[in-house]
Amino acid sequence: MKVIKDFRFFICLIVTCLYGIVINSLRNSFQFFLDPIADYFHTSSTNIALSSGMLMLTSGIASLFAGWLLDKVGVKKTLLFGNLVIILSLALSFWRKIITYLTYLLVSLVVLVMVCLGE
Repeated sequence: MKVIKDFRFFICLIVTCLYGIVINSLRNSFQFFLDPIADYFHTSSTNIALSSGMLMLTSGIASLFAGWLLDKVGVKKTLLFGNLVIILSLALSFWRKIITYLTYLLVSLVVLVMVCLGE
């Protein structure tokens, strides 16, 4: 009987499952937050739903190219490029909500460092 001594796989599996639960919970509860979001941005809920639909359509189309890019270029370079795009976009729009963007920037930098250090 083989004894598993390295638990990193299980930790990654648990974190991924928890992340999936949180993301699916937020996505499925979006309809409850539609009116407060529309009030906050001073627009109609139709515009918010339309922009959300465009986001989902765009991410669906982009995922087709992302798979090809991952196979062609590799995971590490694709993650580095994606994180650099996020950091650049956050730096260009830094003036809006400083605390929120600093959090996203910090997370992106942590992921970027983890990708550079890990294999």
